[in-house]
Amino acid sequence: MDEKQFKMLMDELTEIRNMLILIASKSGANSIDISKVLNTSDSRVRQILTGTGGKKKKGVNAEKQESNNLQGEK
Repeated sequence: MDEKQFKMLMDELTEIRNMLILIASKSGANSIDISKVLNTSDSRVRQILTGTGGKKKKGVNAEKQESNNLQGEK
């Protein structure tokens, strides 16, 4: 398994974990219970549920902003 395949696998596992957190939350589990099962902090669980924290991915808006910045420099 090369580095690219490993990264793809880890990204997929992260997405699955996040979906399981969402399902558990929707089923009534609180962040403390979920964090105990995942061996992480309850604040990390809340970050995942709210979509804050973690790795930031470059989205369309960031690309537009970067393009605007480059055009402004001309």
